[in-house]
Amino acid sequence: MIYKVSDYYSPEHDRGIAWNDPDLCIDWELFGQQPVLSAKDRAQPALGNLFPLELARVVTRAFRPDTANGPLRHFCW
Repeated sequence: MIYKVSDYYSPEHDRGIAWNDPDLCIDWELFGQQPVLSAKDRAQPALGNLFPLELARVVTRAFRPDTANGPLRHFCW
């Protein structure tokens, strides 16, 4: 991953999400292998724990229009 930054590292603004959050529905195709993760990466929260439920619904609707009037569903897209 490559990304551009505009200032020095700011720990108070550091954020992350769990790599294996089931709501993200990412198939990492590990084929039985165990990933090697830093302690920081192992401690990341699930996406659903970072945002209030209403914001999660907005994000879900953006990717899954069929959820506009229904219950909150996974973030799979």
